[in-house]
Amino acid sequence: MKLIKGMSWSGLVMISAAIIYGFLYANFQIELKEILQLVWGRILLLNTLVLYILFYCWVWLREEQNLWKLTWFIFVMALGSYAVVLYILIAVYRCQNDPQNFLMGK
Repeated sequence: MKLIKGMSWSGLVMISAAIIYGFLYANFQIELKEILQLVWGRILLLNTLVLYILFYCWVWLREEQNLWKLTWFIFVMALGSYAVVLYILIAVYRCQNDPQNFLMGK
């Protein structure tokens, strides 16, 4: 579980830095239009969306309350990898070093 914690914290820091950098030095609307014009840009966005949906399937299995399922769906679709890493961090700290608890929740 230490490895997952370390990788998750590292991921959160990297994603945070990348998002801050992007907002400071780029125009999201202009660059999104450019990305969507590229075939590989569209493929990468589709690939990312599929991964987010698959990750959300794990969230759906772990969470018992429908409100949390909906909340995390919105977070993952709106915040992307930031929400994914945040969810993993929360799950790894709540599991009390039990891999089964980490994977499937309580």
